[in-house]
Amino acid sequence: MEEFIRQFEGKKIAVLKEEVQKELSNVLSLTPLISNDMGEYQKNTAKIDEKYVAPFTIDTSLVAQALTQFEFITFKQQFKQYESFLSFEQKDARYWSPLSLPEVMQEQHQAMAVFYRDKAPLRDSLPFKLRFSRESAWGKMAVIDSIQFQYTLRYPTQVDSLHLGGETTEVAYQGDKITLLAQHDNFIHLKIPNRHNDALVILGFNEEGKPLAIQASTQGQRTPEAQQEALAQIQQFYKEFSRKLQDNSLNDSIALKRYLRRRVPQLKGLRTSDYSHRMLYFRGNVAKVGLYFISKYTEKTTPFTAVRSTQFGEIIHMPTAEGNLFLSAKLDPLFSVDSVRVSVLKERFFYGDNHYYYLDERRQQLIPVEAEELVEFKNGLAVMRKKNTETFRLLNNENQQISALKISRYEALNSQLIAIYDEQNKAYIVNKAGVIRFLPMVKQLNPMRDGMILVQHTDERYGFLDETGRQVIPFKYHVAMDFSGGLAAVKKVGEQRYGYIDKNAKLVLPYRYTRASNFINDLAFVSTNDSLFLISPQGKAKVKAPIQTWGISGLGINRVYQFGEAFYNSRGEQLSKNN
Repeated sequence: MEEFIRQFEGKKIAVLKEEVQKELSNVLSLTPLISNDMGEYQKNTAKIDEKYVAPFTIDTSLVAQALTQFEFITFKQQFKQYESFLSFEQKDARYWSPLSLPEVMQEQHQAMAVFYRDKAPLRDSLPFKLRFSRESAWGKMAVIDSIQFQYTLRYPTQVDSLHLGGETTEVAYQGDKITLLAQHDNFIHLKIPNRHNDALVILGFNEEGKPLAIQASTQGQRTPEAQQEALAQIQQFYKEFSRKLQDNSLNDSIALKRYLRRRVPQLKGLRTSDYSHRMLYFRGNVAKVGLYFISKYTEKTTPFTAVRSTQFGEIIHMPTAEGNLFLSAKLDPLFSVDSVRVSVLKERFFYGDNHYYYLDERRQQLIPVEAEELVEFKNGLAVMRKKNTETFRLLNNENQQISALKISRYEALNSQLIAIYDEQNKAYIVNKAGVIRFLPMVKQLNPMRDGMILVQHTDERYGFLDETGRQVIPFKYHVAMDFSGGLAAVKKVGEQRYGYIDKNAKLVLPYRYTRASNFINDLAFVSTNDSLFLISPQGKAKVKAPIQTWGISGLGINRVYQFGEAFYNSRGEQLSKNN
């Protein structure tokens, strides 16, 4: 209450008039929210309309997965208005987000050190936030190479449970009382001491003891009726306060202080309470209420490092309020172009206002490119398709066409090589210097995985190129998968089962598997005629199960294997049914 009064003291009357009028508008706008009738959610629910949730249990099966989910984190960096902005993701994952943890588990990502390219690391006073859903500001403009984090997970390991309902409307816990103030149909109203709120899980059960899903809930320090009364008092206070300021009844600091000291203590809405009121509406009629108080937490921490994936070239683009500023690799300003706001594709080509542009460094201009579609690659090359045409042309990093080939499709193989295909579906690889090499009898090239490029022959056989585009494993497999963990699953011509080869084409695991997958976290899914397995690169079975319904979902370290009713994560650890 004292803090509420102090915000008005020591200010000029003219300033107070404006601030109080603004605050009056704010509190008046709360009326529809506070008076919102939740009665629409209260109803006698038919059995057929009931919805259920899993029973509450102490489940630590997610802990190991949570502590290892940040092993391959990268971040993209860009500059805006002289600030650094980062967005975090998992390396090589198309669609990834951190584990969704239960509310009873609490996590924190604390930045411990930021390592810059051209200045000393920052280790103290790190207020930065790690966000995966959107980019966030990370201080003044500077190229960040990597960031060290400490991940902390706090999770429950001991729970005390109590129940309310029927004739039991009040229970005691650690010297406090928890009261069931109302219970009818799908609705309950609980009065709970504040000190237990953050470590409490509430479940409603039907007559059969099944836990019901929550449809809606509200929480406050007062009942809805008392909350409306308190808001009305505060609104009346601001109306009165504003009127007195306007008619100069409070024209000096003494009169103002006397008025506030007398009037503010009368406002019930500013008084704190030791209790909270929680109203919950379930998807079914409630016969009993379960209260689960988490009485013990365990905390674990693990470090991880995020590495920059953005490759900055000799020129770095930064949008500004005026237009576009171009910087050197050391972030020194070179020149600005204010004609149109653009975003960079990779380094030399840009897009903005529904047009493509090429950055002419010598002339310090953005040159329009006559293109309906343009894709720039990490090796500096680009493919461009003009309007009303179906094929692409190859451009170098000086915006010059370097081949007469009409390209029907293309693929980035790695940071140095791209694959292009002409109208007859003939395959070529192109290096950073723009040198084009024809690959006779090649039908398809896959992007490089684990340092190897999977290639398909026109007769459907498979082989592999190394990272330079040199063929290192001949076309002798009629089925092959990308390399991962140094191994690739293959079927040799004449074989009906899978085996695994290394990068020298040596058969490491024999041809004995009816199904196979690539290795993730040193585990691969395989099957034989009578069993399902998760195996190590040495062929040892970490999990074995009889032939039954199976499935694989998720990407990278988020992969999940299903063997019948059992589920396993990417490390071969069995997951609980809840997860």
